[in-house]
Amino acid sequence: MTLIALLHSIGSAGIFTSRAFIPAFLTALLLRFGNDIPIIASTGILQGVSQVPTWFTHDITLVVLGILAVLELAATKSSDVQEFLADIEPYAKSAVAFLVTAGVLSSVDAQTLHAIGTAAQPGLSVGDLGLSAGIAALVWQAASMRGFVMSTLREADPDDDFGIQRLISWCEDLWAAFGLLLLVLFPLLMLAVVAAIMAGLYLLRRYLQHREEKSKVPCASCASPMYGSALECPKCHASNAQPREIGILGTAGSSPSVLHRDAHAQELISMKRCPVCATRFDGKSAQQLCSACGHSLMSTPAARDAYLAHIDARAPRTLLVSTLLGFIPVIGMIPAIVYFRMNLVRPFRQYLSFSTGFVVKWGVRLLNLVLILLQPIPGLGALLVLAMAYTNYRVYRGVYVKSLQAAPASPALPAQGMNTPAVIKG
Repeated sequence: MTLIALLHSIGSAGIFTSRAFIPAFLTALLLRFGNDIPIIASTGILQGVSQVPTWFTHDITLVVLGILAVLELAATKSSDVQEFLADIEPYAKSAVAFLVTAGVLSSVDAQTLHAIGTAAQPGLSVGDLGLSAGIAALVWQAASMRGFVMSTLREADPDDDFGIQRLISWCEDLWAAFGLLLLVLFPLLMLAVVAAIMAGLYLLRRYLQHREEKSKVPCASCASPMYGSALECPKCHASNAQPREIGILGTAGSSPSVLHRDAHAQELISMKRCPVCATRFDGKSAQQLCSACGHSLMSTPAARDAYLAHIDARAPRTLLVSTLLGFIPVIGMIPAIVYFRMNLVRPFRQYLSFSTGFVVKWGVRLLNLVLILLQPIPGLGALLVLAMAYTNYRVYRGVYVKSLQAAPASPALPAQGMNTPAVIKG
């Protein structure tokens, strides 16, 4: 093992935190063809690398890694796929990091063994395997911290209406590519950058955890912590006399809610939170049980009608504002789309299953694309935005209603004096 190989292995942990197969593919290409690139060859970074392809730089490996890199590039642009893969990402990234580190070391060791004239076959030592395992563990820890941060963003904006997750995704793609170049040319600088990334992820995770806990208040009856926007305590079911307002990203604000308790409960549902205790719903279905208080969401026709009526009441104002924004050529389209998605689409789309939501989303996107292409035509922009907002709203509302009609009967509430969905009306 050379010092260069050691620095590359440690520094690569910061890249694999963001992506798995893109840096793996680029690393294999670098090991295989790097000496043929003048700027890379002049650094001497690949001086100890064998010119004979090992398992990691074999043609078949390059093809497989290339295909996986393209698939990864596409998958990270879909919020639905990202949510689906969120739980396995840390394990996949750490496994790929282990294999890539082992591949780098085996490529270096193959040339080293040849240089000293040994008759032994190239292979990995126990120390090499230990280093690879250590890098994999570091990647798993960092990827888990990143996953927590990204899951918080997905909870606040599940369909990425603000585009923040998409922007982060493109930045991570660039980091996976150019971070490797930085690692090759300036390995010590890369180590400092990786250390800063690890520290930043740790501090950001601690901040988000602290903010989540700070949003809770003690119950006036039993002193158990509950969300400030809750209508009732999930433990003793005592009423919260002054629930806080619910923000645009679903977090509790600092001011008391000015809405009637019924309207406040509907706002909680529209943010994918329990209308009783404000706990976030984890599932993607119209009917589900709250994990904290056991409230059965949409278990009665009255509860369903109340929610639909609440969202329908938003439509006139939302359509008017979106239309006015549409009068602004080109740039008015962006805030208009964000506005009507948050108000009229998100309340329904977040409760659709992965398969249903995926199909409907892409169908609506094709319709939106046709309308967007016509938007620059003078006089048509505002009308096209109105058409887009209304059709998006009606499509998602219709699919949501059908999902409710097709849903099986709701399970019975736990026998513990639980308030029924009628609490929504109180």
